[in-house]
Amino acid sequence: MSRLGLFLQPGFMPEDLCGALQHDILARAGEAAEVFVGEHGHVLPHIRRTLEVPVAATLRADVQARLHSIRPALSTHFGTALTASEGVGFLLYEPGGFYRPHRDRAKHDAAAGGNETFRRRVSVVVFLNGASETPGPFEYAGGRLTFYGLIDEPSWRDVGFPIDAEPGLLAAFDSATLHEVTPVVAGRRRSAGDWFY
Repeated sequence: MSRLGLFLQPGFMPEDLCGALQHDILARAGEAAEVFVGEHGHVLPHIRRTLEVPVAATLRADVQARLHSIRPALSTHFGTALTASEGVGFLLYEPGGFYRPHRDRAKHDAAAGGNETFRRRVSVVVFLNGASETPGPFEYAGGRLTFYGLIDEPSWRDVGFPIDAEPGLLAAFDSATLHEVTPVVAGRRRSAGDWFY
C-alpha cells in the first residue's frame, strides 16, 4: 500500500494505550458524527452512521502528542509542510455503521461557500482494535477502510484497496483521496483520527 501513496506504520500506538482507549470509548456516550455539506456539518445517516465519542483528557493528550511526533515523517512522505492539525477525535462504529465513499478535503474554502476542511492535506486514522471474519470480544467484522483511485488508470479507477486493520496501526493518506468505511457486520470498530494541514 505504501507504493500506492499511503503511509502505514504498524504498532504506532502501543497495545496498552489501545486497550485503555477502547474501554474508555465504550464507557461513554457518543453523538452522531456529522458530514460537512457547504459551510456546516449535518447528521446524514444515509451517508455516515458512526458515533463521535469524547475520551478522558489524559488519553486524548497522549494520542495527540504521539500524532504530533509523527508530523515530520508525514511531511516528508507527502512532500508538503504540515504545521498543525484539527485535533484528534475518536469514533465508534456499531454493527451497521459505515461511511459512504467521500473525500476529507473540501473543494472550496469557507469564503467560497465551502467549509474549513479545504485546509486538510493529510488524513490520519489509527485503528484501536483489529478486524476478523469471526470477531472475538475486542474485534469486529466488516468496517474496512477502503481507498479508490490509487492507480491512475481507467480500468483501476473504481477498484477498492482495503486496509487490514490491526490494533495500533496508523494509516495516513492525502485528504483528497476517495475512501470509505464499509458497513460493520459484527462487533464494534474503534478508531482515532486527525487531519493535518
